[in-house]
Amino acid sequence: MSIQVNQVLALLYKLKLRSNRIPKLHQQPTSAIVKRAMRTYADPTAPEASRPNPNYLVRTGNRIRQSERPSDPTHLDAELEYDFLTQNAPNFILKDLTVGNNRHLIFYTDRQLQLLARAKTWYMDGTFRVVNHPWEQLFSIHAFVKSGYHMKQIPLVFCVMSGKSKKDYYQTASNQKDSVYTFLRQLMALPFLPSEHITDTFLQLDARAPQAIVPVMNYVYSTWIDSTIFEIHH
Repeated sequence: MSIQVNQVLALLYKLKLRSNRIPKLHQQPTSAIVKRAMRTYADPTAPEASRPNPNYLVRTGNRIRQSERPSDPTHLDAELEYDFLTQNAPNFILKDLTVGNNRHLIFYTDRQLQLLARAKTWYMDGTFRVVNHPWEQLFSIHAFVKSGYHMKQIPLVFCVMSGKSKKDYYQTASNQKDSVYTFLRQLMALPFLPSEHITDTFLQLDARAPQAIVPVMNYVYSTWIDSTIFEIHH
């Protein structure tokens, strides 16, 4: 029985994954695939002691999944397999940043950047044990996100970094500011303009707003620019 289920897992990954017969398989946890295989192929009436150990199957599945991934870079000049990321995580955007002799990879989605742009406070965290050489840490930027009556802090930007100096952190954060922070500074400077220029300047900014900033622009327009309560006096 254990060998049967193990073979099923191998077929799920090595045959069906490569032929793309299981949509979004890479996005499913190995434990979920093991449970599906157990429900489909294991005998529920068999004695518990004779059933395969799910934890062992998860480890086996993870090894099979690892074999389907590109090899980890062994040096900072290694070329990344962008096609793998595009095929298996098409919504993720990758920024490849070089700071002196160090290299940093920044991952995020447009939706995550939108949430980060709306957040009042950013939280940052560094984890050092989850990356392999030549990388030194996984640096992440978090914010609180509300859904209904619930609010939770979640990571929104991920940075795989090969250095941890002040310059590395500054350049990584500045890269995020290039597309969001700098634009928001221009937007927040509107009240300092002569009142007769505010609306036209806002429309000019709106025309070139990054996609991640569109919800913010809509809010500013409805709350301030087109407001009947807070009117712009000429």
